[in-house]
Amino acid sequence: MTNRALILAAQTKGTFELKGEGFEAEDIRLMVQALRQLGVEIKETDRGLQIRNDLSWRGRQDEVKLFLGNSGTSMRFLTSLVTLRKGKTVLTGKDRMKERPLKDLVDTLRQVGVEIEYLEKEGFPPIRIKGKGQVSGENIRIRGDLSSQFISSILLSACSFSGPMELKILGEPVSHPYVELTRHQIASWTEKGTLVAKDRKIEGDASAAVYWWALGKLHDCHVTVTNVPKDTKQPDARFLSLLEEIPKSSAPDDEFDMNEMPDASLMMMAMAPLLDRPTKITRIGNLRVKETDRIEAMATELRKIGSEVAVGKDWIEIKPLKEVPLKTPPAGATMIDGNRNLISQALANLVDNAIKYTPSGGEVTVTAQETPQGVELHVADTGPGIPPGERIHAVERFVRLEASRNSPGTGLGLSLVAAVARLHDARLMLEDNTPGLKAIIRFPRSAQRTR
Repeated sequence: MTNRALILAAQTKGTFELKGEGFEAEDIRLMVQALRQLGVEIKETDRGLQIRNDLSWRGRQDEVKLFLGNSGTSMRFLTSLVTLRKGKTVLTGKDRMKERPLKDLVDTLRQVGVEIEYLEKEGFPPIRIKGKGQVSGENIRIRGDLSSQFISSILLSACSFSGPMELKILGEPVSHPYVELTRHQIASWTEKGTLVAKDRKIEGDASAAVYWWALGKLHDCHVTVTNVPKDTKQPDARFLSLLEEIPKSSAPDDEFDMNEMPDASLMMMAMAPLLDRPTKITRIGNLRVKETDRIEAMATELRKIGSEVAVGKDWIEIKPLKEVPLKTPPAGATMIDGNRNLISQALANLVDNAIKYTPSGGEVTVTAQETPQGVELHVADTGPGIPPGERIHAVERFVRLEASRNSPGTGLGLSLVAAVARLHDARLMLEDNTPGLKAIIRFPRSAQRTR
């Protein structure tokens, strides 16, 4: 909401205020910084931002370099805006920004005679734009299946195009409600086709509010977000309705089409392991071309906490975390001479492995005991176990056993434990737990510390 308002403010002549909260967010901070560099006077107040704009920035003919960090919104919206100035503008950002495609927006602006040069990789930032001062928007064609922000970028700056614009969107627009949000915001700024300078209240970002709404759902508590009105046009506010569809009791597998609110889909992914049924989120392929591949990034992090995750080109499916109790029967103090960090990592790997392969309803038991041979650490599970003939291979690097414990992994877990054991002259043994597997690290008596 705020960055759309700032692009419109840059084209509005007069003095006025944008009132609201959250203007310190990085995306907004980078946009404000860029507009200041272009020549728009923006002052921070205790109520928000004061704009003093005589539109003289459009007549400047110097070259300006704008660093936009990882703010994809700023990059896309400013690409169209700076075509309205007469000087040259370089738009750049962090390394990941240079991997985010911009070609379709650039191709669209080239249709109306804007000169744009790629400075490094074809189709990606950084770019240099030679502004025309005046842009005619007649008969513009743009693909709709890549990013709604490309379309919003054109619409926002079209407020200052010379003459009427006809924009033809090719294909089904992705995240179409965001385009409607842009149209609604433009309409609220204009009277008889002219941008009007007056103080405006800017809504809070519903994309940020979804995290608090989800918190209320997960903990069955009351959460109030005060600066997102009930009648908001923001697509991510629909997340509230989606939360109402999630039952608290057991239900069949469910599927959510989140094409119209892809940003909120990240929160749904984070919630999914805590729900009591598998959750599939679909039609979110454009998340792969953000500041990172958000689908793969979320899948990677969810797997780290033990979630089972499957991904496709435009979907992700997440299963609930298993309920596997971890038991540690009481025992006397047992001391070992050794590297506590390495031994702790070895124990953590064994416990992680045991939980990963134990079905919901099973259990994992961790014990330490003194024996005539020395000190033993035991980690036992009630999973599928490993056949005796395959156990010798289970501790080899990059070996994963397909016949039994065959969930995704690197194949390094047990090999790392074996390596730590060897460093301490200890031994890693794998035995039957009936059912399941018992992993034992036996430290020699020489490693036992006397008390």
